[in-house]
Amino acid sequence: MTRSNKKALPLPKKLAASQLRAICIIGFTSHMILQPFLFWQFSLLTLVGTNDISLHSFTTIANNIVFPLAIILLGVAYRFSGHKKIFSTKNSVWFMIACFVVGIALAVSTSLFSFAIESVLVSLFGICIGIGCAMGIFLWQQTLYRQSSRDAMAIQVSGTIIAGVLYFAVRWLPDIVVLMSSIVFFLPLSAGILLYLIPENDEQPSREFLQQSWQRFALFFKENWTAILIIASMGFAWGLFYALALVVSDNTFLGNLFSFGRIISGLLAVLYIARFRSYPSMDILSKIALPICVTVVLLMPLIEHNYFFVLAEMFYVVFGLSSIVLMLSCNDAARTRTIHPAIIYCGVLGPFYLVQMLGYLAGPIICPDMASLLGTTQRLVVALLIVYGLSVLGFIHAFRKKKSKNTSPAQDLDSSLVERFSLTERELDIVRLLLKGRSVSFISEDLSISENTVRFHMKNIYLKAGVHSKQELIDLFELG
Repeated sequence: MTRSNKKALPLPKKLAASQLRAICIIGFTSHMILQPFLFWQFSLLTLVGTNDISLHSFTTIANNIVFPLAIILLGVAYRFSGHKKIFSTKNSVWFMIACFVVGIALAVSTSLFSFAIESVLVSLFGICIGIGCAMGIFLWQQTLYRQSSRDAMAIQVSGTIIAGVLYFAVRWLPDIVVLMSSIVFFLPLSAGILLYLIPENDEQPSREFLQQSWQRFALFFKENWTAILIIASMGFAWGLFYALALVVSDNTFLGNLFSFGRIISGLLAVLYIARFRSYPSMDILSKIALPICVTVVLLMPLIEHNYFFVLAEMFYVVFGLSSIVLMLSCNDAARTRTIHPAIIYCGVLGPFYLVQMLGYLAGPIICPDMASLLGTTQRLVVALLIVYGLSVLGFIHAFRKKKSKNTSPAQDLDSSLVERFSLTERELDIVRLLLKGRSVSFISEDLSISENTVRFHMKNIYLKAGVHSKQELIDLFELG
């Protein structure tokens, strides 16, 4: 991966920045609505007359579990084999297309076989669609990585909102229209734009760069694991509430409701960005979302079961916002720390989606039927367990942050390097934040100094350390 790909995205044709953003938004939106169109609402399986398409069937479980597992395995495979030509962007796009095409062919062929074979085919259908969606979002994150931070933020948020609107609008159309729009329009559009946006100098990263990326990701995860775990636990709670809401609500109704949730989460991100000129960090999101989720859970024993969909909707808004923040955080960390996006994205988003799916699968175990859902005692126990778990995670996160603040910056850095460069206390503060991938604006706000002052200190740090860029400074302290 060359340095020229970090700031801008080379294209086969010259386009204005606004045209490039528009193309990326269209492509990203097209992929965002492929999975719900092809699987979540079962338009394809219903159309071909498949019998076993319940939400707790093996078909659904296969799709839901394969999707996050495929993301994780992609990151592992890229870590060890990403330097090989087989992992080129072009080959990956064609592999994604093949997964979708094979999945669609399996679903259509189910009407030709007996029930026993049909069950196997629809399960394979779920696996293919899960892998295809994982590969697609994996490719789009690499594309967003090549954009500037501001453009990636605009594409991510805009695509989320537009996908929610389209999902709601198209769901009122006949299943055949939904299916044909997915196969004939959205899949070719997403794949075609990905192929069009392949850089002319699309080179595979070196084995050494991938090894360094893994080391830098380990440091990133070590610094942020509590915030990531809190956000993942909220995903688990949403998956659980979604499964519970399905006991008393229709899946189509919930699907339309969650499309509004996706729109709301995108609009909340827009409002935050407009106010603070940046998206919320994982720390800020965990601080805001944790009390909201605890409040929602405490309402569980008090609210009528017929209104569980309201609680599920509130959790979905938090879940949607969490997805946006994690994706943007991964992209920014990949840029500032020079980590390959496949490694950091698969290492953070894969477990996040996996925990959410585990919550969804835990729902039928906790409340297998209407009778158990109506029991106030059982609902109270579930609510208290979730609140207890979230509270423990919140305490651990707060304790680690407090311990980090009480630790001298010199203790966080290589003491020999600190002594050699004679860094001041303020310069140590800035170096510590730079090593965490923080931007100039973040450092300015965190240390209550102006951005010009931050840049002045950074210039002095570079002179003392004998480096010329932020990445050289990070390499010096992290890799020695």
